[in-house]
Amino acid sequence: KKVEKEMQKQSNFTTYEMNKKDDTLWSGFIAMDYQGNVKAIVGGRDKKEESRVYNIATDAKRSPGSCIKPIASYAPALDQDLMTWSTLFTDEPITIKVKGKDKKWPVNYSETGDSANWSYQQLTTVEMLTRSLNTLPAQLIKKMTPAYSYNFLKEKLDITTLADSDADYSPVTVGGLTNGTKLEELVGAYMIFGNGGKKYDVTYVSKVEDADGNAIYEKSDGYKQAISESTAYVMNRMMQNVITQQDGTGRYAKLNNTDLVGKTGTSSDWFDLSFVGCTPDYVSGIWIGYENPATIPTNEYQNIGAIWKNVFGDIAENEKHKSFEKTFKMPDTVEKLTYCTKTGKLASNSCYSTATGYYKKSNEPEYCSGNH
Repeated sequence: KKVEKEMQKQSNFTTYEMNKKDDTLWSGFIAMDYQGNVKAIVGGRDKKEESRVYNIATDAKRSPGSCIKPIASYAPALDQDLMTWSTLFTDEPITIKVKGKDKKWPVNYSETGDSANWSYQQLTTVEMLTRSLNTLPAQLIKKMTPAYSYNFLKEKLDITTLADSDADYSPVTVGGLTNGTKLEELVGAYMIFGNGGKKYDVTYVSKVEDADGNAIYEKSDGYKQAISESTAYVMNRMMQNVITQQDGTGRYAKLNNTDLVGKTGTSSDWFDLSFVGCTPDYVSGIWIGYENPATIPTNEYQNIGAIWKNVFGDIAENEKHKSFEKTFKMPDTVEKLTYCTKTGKLASNSCYSTATGYYKKSNEPEYCSGNH
């Protein structure tokens, strides 16, 4: 009821002073626990007048944009030890074939939707994710192959809307899927980042009893181990930077008292804005766009993270795991270590620029020689 009330407030859907009232913007929201049990779902911004009507959170298929990156490229690549928290990559395109010709792809986009040139700078994995640059996901997909990423989404994360044509670079790299995704399935895929890599079925029914109290149906507590527990935790901490860092695309969703990790998503031409966030108790997500896809005015609806916070922030701040000390538990297969920002290797005494990162014990970088 609380989420439904917040979804109906026009003021929650803009983070800037608006020139005109716009009630035509669609939105859907869903929140679940880390076993896939749905706790709240709102299928539209209007007051519900009928039953079994079109539900945006479960029926709409729209582009996830960059929300595809953690689940299609970063997580499976980290699981295969293709990189660590601080591996250095060059911000440069890959070369793909388009109509038989070589093309440098993809471009990066700024937060205002403008295309940006490649910097050709060396950046760490976590920096690339924090700023939502498109080049590293493309490089990772090239190493794994688009088919691998496609099968990971379909078989491990239960994304049902994939078309055969989605086993290609654009769909699995930047979310240019033929049919889009359902918000319900996108948010469900993110549960793996808060529960040690386990993918449960998303469900609305936990048990059905007959008149005598006998259970005639109970939800299975079975799950698929989509990624390792250590991969899940390192991904979780990397996505915390998306929220906490000054250049993080999800910084407007930051909560005061509760740990939040997540990712923003913007489709081409700003037709779709999405945010999926994980707090210690819930994984939730919101999508906004128009019924007939059109550019969302970025000066009015730019901060999708802020819109998520408007709708769900109060609930998230009042969960039972309120303090940062009672946050996502680090498994003993992960270590928090200091690394050299110049080389991406573990810091030695002669490293003058360092930062802290999280590493799988099974795949820690070597120590920096100090020769920068």
